[in-house]
Amino acid sequence: MDAAAQGDSIRESPLDLPQKGIVLKCDEAQALFPAYLEDGLTPDLTGAVDRHLMECAPCNGELNKLRKEEDILVEALRELRPSDSYRGRVAAMCAQMHARASEMAESIPESRWAAFRYVLGFIAIAAFALVSMGGGQSTWQEYWPNLEIFLQEARPLFWVNVSVFVASGLLLLEGRFLARLNCYLMSRWSKHPATPPTRLEIVFFEMVGALGVILCLFFHYLFVTA
Repeated sequence: MDAAAQGDSIRESPLDLPQKGIVLKCDEAQALFPAYLEDGLTPDLTGAVDRHLMECAPCNGELNKLRKEEDILVEALRELRPSDSYRGRVAAMCAQMHARASEMAESIPESRWAAFRYVLGFIAIAAFALVSMGGGQSTWQEYWPNLEIFLQEARPLFWVNVSVFVASGLLLLEGRFLARLNCYLMSRWSKHPATPPTRLEIVFFEMVGALGVILCLFFHYLFVTA
């Protein structure tokens, strides 16, 4: 009686069966299918499952059904994986662009870049002053007569453009100081220790200033001469 009960308990736990020359029942083989699909069985148990599948069509059907369920689950979870999802791809692309931009910023000679910034700032300020003293006629008024009415109504644009020009000039000439100030303010806001700005952050401030100076000068020349 005890021997029979012990035999039944062994049959109820396929992983505890002797692994040499084992013969599995259907319920025992199906209990091993999850580990079988994950290659988590010992070679003897894997061979036993293989032998059972060769002779049992219903168990083959159950195994194929389990495979399909796993494939559906993997496909459903794929979008949740950062490495495979759209958000993960965008994050990886942004990280790659940041790395390339940092490499480009580090490759810019600091002394030559500083000379370029100061020369550009001097030329922009001189050109802005010369255009402002040019008699108050917009370049395009002779081609567009109705533009004069627009300019008279939009005269505050002149002062807006002057303000943006000054701010862009500060970014161009004092980008390093403003980048440090930005890092300090951000550290106070986030309650984290302040860190010095990277070369990329400094160059970004200075390039925004250079672009702003050029655009303001162009806009000033076309539309809002004093």
